[in-house]
Amino acid sequence: MAAIVDPARRADLLTTLERPVPAPRDGLTGREQGARIVRRGIALSGLIPKQISDKNHGQFSRECDGKEKLSFHEMVATWPPAVLREIALLLLEAGGADVSTVVTMRRPA
Repeated sequence: MAAIVDPARRADLLTTLERPVPAPRDGLTGREQGARIVRRGIALSGLIPKQISDKNHGQFSRECDGKEKLSFHEMVATWPPAVLREIALLLLEAGGADVSTVVTMRRPA
């Protein structure tokens, strides 16, 4: 019976390993970008996870990183306004808005 594959080619196939190279991706996925925005908003607010949520640190981290579901309702209802304000500004910035910080002081009457 004749060989289906040339013996030299067969030996080459059996002794070499070609690993597929993943295609480079442009930017972050939506989940990664969302996780960065939430994490950065928390950092900019100056609060620590214990001050934001009563969940244990591991659960809170998994939710912030997008590995488990983070309830939007829970964020709005229970998270401090300082964190939500920073996240809102970061979302505007990610959407292409020009975000700047302005301080307004009222003159005493």
